[in-house]
Amino acid sequence: MIIGSGLIAESFKKNKMFIDTLNENCLLFASGVSNSSETEKSKFKREYDFLVNSLENNNHEKVIYFSTLSIYDPTISSSNYIEHKLLIEEYLFSLSRKILVLRAPNIVGYGGNKKTLMNHFFSSVLNEKEIVLWRNAKRNLLAIDHLVEMTIELLQSQYVGRINIGFPFSYSPHEIIHEIEYFLNKRAKVKTLNKGQDYLKRLELDKNIKYYSNFPLYGKDNYINFLLKKYYSEYL
Repeated sequence: MIIGSGLIAESFKKNKMFIDTLNENCLLFASGVSNSSETEKSKFKREYDFLVNSLENNNHEKVIYFSTLSIYDPTISSSNYIEHKLLIEEYLFSLSRKILVLRAPNIVGYGGNKKTLMNHFFSSVLNEKEIVLWRNAKRNLLAIDHLVEMTIELLQSQYVGRINIGFPFSYSPHEIIHEIEYFLNKRAKVKTLNKGQDYLKRLELDKNIKYYSNFPLYGKDNYINFLLKKYYSEYL
């Protein structure tokens, strides 16, 4: 069973291999607040209540939930979004069920929330709006199709627990903007602030992360261009 109607949920619903792998005793919950800058507490409470009610009304043995790698980012660790994600993780692991929580990076796909990192950057360059970039930040990008592939692998392996996932290489905001500029053949209007941290480096050093295994097909230098061609070509 798949709950949700956004980018992640719809991508899983359309993937035949995932549907074939998903059994009747497994629930994938992909509904809720996708804007990490959201501050309205009622929206977070609505997602929490919806999750609790969904699980109370569906007695599935295994539950899959998508959290975020941003919980490791000290610059937003006290935000409502991060506190909400950790609260849901805590609730899930208090249940007597098999829980798989995937802490995902910035997901890129067709459409989705306009305020996601890639959508915001792309729209800003396309519409010639100023973008504020944090000089010291690093961001990890992952195609929605690759998120689905990784979830299928974990489901097939019967993995349970929390797991950090991502692409093997992270990018500075300026690197991402540069690729978008080249793709659109437009100059971005950028304001740079001396802020941000490469919080992903700690995960890389600790080896506490599962990377997309087919990354050699793309490599670091080509992955952003691959994402742009696959999901944003309609704007050319």
